[in-house]
Amino acid sequence: MGSLASLVLAVVASNTDPSPPPAHPFLLLDKKSLPALKARLAKPPFAARWASLLATADSFCRTPVAGFEKVRDAQGICGATAFAYVVTGKPEYAKRARDEALALLAAPAWHQPKDWNKGAELPTAEASQACALVYDWCFDALTVAERATFKEALLAKSTRVYLESIEKLKDSWVENAASNWCGVVHGGCGLAALALSGEGAEFQRAAALARTHVNDFLKANRLEDGEGLEGVMYARYGLLFAELFHAADLGVAGAAAGAKVDAGVADDANAKLAGYWDVYLHGPDRKYANFNDMGEETFEGLHGDDPRQPEGGPSGELCALYESRVAGGDPLLLWAADQGGAPFFYEGNSPFWFLWRRDAPPAGKRPELQPAVLFRGAGDAVFRSPELWLALHAGFTSERGHEQRDLGTFVLVANGERFVCDPGYGAAATADHSTLVVDGKDQPVNVRAKWLRCGAGKSFQYGAVDLTEATPALRRWIRHVVVVRGSWVALFDEVAGDGEVAWRLQTHMKVQRGSDGLSARIAGAKGSLAVVAAAPADVELTTGAGATTWLQGRRKGRGGATTFLTVLLPIAGGAAKAASAAPRVRWDRDVLTVGADALRFKPGEGLASVNDEPAAKVASAKERSLVPFRK
Repeated sequence: MGSLASLVLAVVASNTDPSPPPAHPFLLLDKKSLPALKARLAKPPFAARWASLLATADSFCRTPVAGFEKVRDAQGICGATAFAYVVTGKPEYAKRARDEALALLAAPAWHQPKDWNKGAELPTAEASQACALVYDWCFDALTVAERATFKEALLAKSTRVYLESIEKLKDSWVENAASNWCGVVHGGCGLAALALSGEGAEFQRAAALARTHVNDFLKANRLEDGEGLEGVMYARYGLLFAELFHAADLGVAGAAAGAKVDAGVADDANAKLAGYWDVYLHGPDRKYANFNDMGEETFEGLHGDDPRQPEGGPSGELCALYESRVAGGDPLLLWAADQGGAPFFYEGNSPFWFLWRRDAPPAGKRPELQPAVLFRGAGDAVFRSPELWLALHAGFTSERGHEQRDLGTFVLVANGERFVCDPGYGAAATADHSTLVVDGKDQPVNVRAKWLRCGAGKSFQYGAVDLTEATPALRRWIRHVVVVRGSWVALFDEVAGDGEVAWRLQTHMKVQRGSDGLSARIAGAKGSLAVVAAAPADVELTTGAGATTWLQGRRKGRGGATTFLTVLLPIAGGAAKAASAAPRVRWDRDVLTVGADALRFKPGEGLASVNDEPAAKVASAKERSLVPFRK
């Protein structure tokens, strides 16, 4: 494998008593591994990022101490400057890392008890990770008194608080694998305990507890196809802390603690194709399908696109780690490692990328992604073509996460513009998403969608999902999505039951309704999206304002069984082009005709054919549709 990941994966501890503390540094690297690391830094693709990290570390040397009030900034300062020191030996980097860590350690406390959480919390973990790296990587630059300060403060503000959360308070995050808190707090507090595991029984006990909980989190939080439970942003946050602890624990640090580590966690990630979800949910407009309480601008772009967006693209750190574990490599993950960014407080270049990125030449062009793929655990399906990209979310609602009432929602990008959007951070209501709204009510929590089919034919992509649990007032709701010739979309919503039913689309763009009451145009900067409500006969279109501008197709009648049929037709060019380019749309019994295309759809059975190409060959959603890009 050729990277530090291969080194740490090769060291598995025994059940013997803890060995004497090893010489620092031992978290993720040691003195034996430094020559190979330095050799990598002199060649591509490492050299350019290394120069950038050093420039960032230099800039941090000129900035004031951030302190606990800006703990994430402090985390970046500590990590970048401590790593720059352990590689270069330059004392100015050690001094800046030490000053920042001592400012964190001087804070009165690293947690604030609340009604819903009494003990350790996210800032506790962030400060713990920062100080752990400085203590280990800058150990030889610390005085004896400073080392004592680290030990005493970490024991009081991190380890004892963490132990109390687990052993006495039973805080909600401790065993809640659905929450990023579980990965962050166990991983961050665990790393601090691991760094000082030779300094006392409480540190050893905390490291052992973190080991158990991190292993459990990584196995439970990573679903069938490598995806997470809370959307890309929160999944990445929790996983990075947990994976950092696990990687350190697999190496010299865990061996010194007498750890019986679970190397199978890495095998589990490999088998589930961890990292692919992060790549597939990044759209052609270089923004994410920002499901589950995530801002649309979060992780926008790719690494190096724009200095104002250092986090852009997939997680370069995590994809580098996952790729290093694949025998023979994985070209998709290697591309993601080289094109993906890192947290903002590292300005896109974190130390862990250098430690985890395999010693191999720069990645080539991204492999061609599948036209239709389903991530079964999270319920995220992606349909793509050169002109059109649609991602649909239909997994589950959970009171253990962010309580997003958004099953059935989707985003749509056509010709580089996002016409249908997710409202993003802070908008959880069903009516703020592009899904079905029944009686104006939110979807309930703790309900799950059931995917039926997902796949592609020669000229279409198709997905069908049963969302009946999300609408208690209905006896049936199945949403079918068909992308035809990679150029337009048909949405079939089969519903049965009482209640006022309406579908909604959310957009940032201007919406113009047609005079016929059945059509509308969403106007973009370079093109437009024609929306046609083809069925039922009594549907009417309305617009309004919410988290974003919404367009709604509402049935005037109530009750009974019907099929809402909505056609979405992207049109390149301005208003004049849009007025003349939209093809005729017609729904006649079981056949939808759009221009020269004909779709046969049978209510109760689903899509039958597209332009006489049978749809029966589209696979059941029970089987994995994701195909690995590896030997």
